[in-house]
Amino acid sequence: MFNKVKSIFGKNSKRLKSVLAFFLLSVGCTGTSFAKPRSVNLNTYDFAEVMKTAKDNKGKVGLTLASIISILGIKKAVPVVNDYMDIRAIRRVINKIDVHKASDKEIKDALDKIRDVNKVSNKVLGIADNIIEKYLKIGKRREIIDNAYKNKQQALDKSGKNGDIGLKECTLTYQQIDKEKKQALSKLQLSADEWFTKLGGTQKDIDGYKKPDLSKISKKAEQIIAKDIPRTFTNKDGTNRTQKLELLGEILKKFEIEEFQGYTQGYNFIAAVVINKFTESDKKMSEGEQFSEEKKAKIYYVYKTIVQTVVNYSVGKNGITSKNWDQKLVRLYERMLLSFCKRNNVNEIVKSVFLSDNFVGVIIPVICSRHLELESKIFLWDSIISEVKDGNFDPNLAVEKIFDVWFARALVSHKDFCNDTDLKYLGALGLDQFMGGNPI
Repeated sequence: MFNKVKSIFGKNSKRLKSVLAFFLLSVGCTGTSFAKPRSVNLNTYDFAEVMKTAKDNKGKVGLTLASIISILGIKKAVPVVNDYMDIRAIRRVINKIDVHKASDKEIKDALDKIRDVNKVSNKVLGIADNIIEKYLKIGKRREIIDNAYKNKQQALDKSGKNGDIGLKECTLTYQQIDKEKKQALSKLQLSADEWFTKLGGTQKDIDGYKKPDLSKISKKAEQIIAKDIPRTFTNKDGTNRTQKLELLGEILKKFEIEEFQGYTQGYNFIAAVVINKFTESDKKMSEGEQFSEEKKAKIYYVYKTIVQTVVNYSVGKNGITSKNWDQKLVRLYERMLLSFCKRNNVNEIVKSVFLSDNFVGVIIPVICSRHLELESKIFLWDSIISEVKDGNFDPNLAVEKIFDVWFARALVSHKDFCNDTDLKYLGALGLDQFMGGNPI
């Protein structure tokens, strides 16, 4: 009899086993329920485990089984049945729309279907942690740094036994350890010149670089830029701070005069990422060498390309204005949240945190990754640029990655954020400011 049934299924023995497992389980549950209804509970029958083995059949058979048990009056099983049906409904709504082409109503309806939970599951937190590590490589960086520290400690302990000779050997060992650490960290990223070439930079862009004619800049833009320059780099942001600040002012003003006409506070931090990328990876620059005209040209080109593709795509060519700050930014935020949930299979969020009335002010901080340390920002942009092919910079992919990291970080941080009694703002804006005060 078994062989006859097996021949009907052909070689798909996994499917046969799956159906038989559900059949036997449903008979057992039904019999047990009639004899002793309260005896069937989630500890006796692990529905999640059975559904996992069902693969292609889990939708129809699993839902049928769950419905049978709920009809029999097993109260403990009802929440899981409802959760299972809710998840199916959520996935149907989210998966059937293209979030980049969806109407406002489709996005709103899909977001309404995402479950509002007080506690995000460990599974979702695991997804968030994986996204953060994938784009920022924090764990790999920490491992390299920790290993270097241990090696230095061992060298120091050894030198104490050999007097002055040991101290000299220790110094040389330290230098070698630092060199190896720097090489290991550099292998995690593209080089600065690769940023330039992958984004389509050529010798023509280098030759065409000229200092801006400052007589053409508006007083308002000049004043705003002047305020942003001194607060961009801190003393811990590597070497050559004075040089960096001078170049920062030059490229911000040049872009405002030649390309933009609408400077928005926050773009200085994008420029800072590019400047640091080209500075800290250059030994001569780290020792105090001045910026060459070629390096200035490359830095400016990378900055300009990022702003013209990513910022213009998300915010608009003329920055944030009274005409776009509301509807455009709200739609961008909601679309990115839905896209994040869809692509990463996240069906539970804390709506009181993620979907509030005051997240319009979050967009520029998100684009500028205010919630990240400068080094982490460099790793994020390195991840984005590494996927650029033939100079074709996809702004949609870049914006998705930037928001992916923000949402992932928000999921991990939301519990501490909600427990913070000194909050000035609630919702997404408050969450962004909380993360900005605790960057990673």
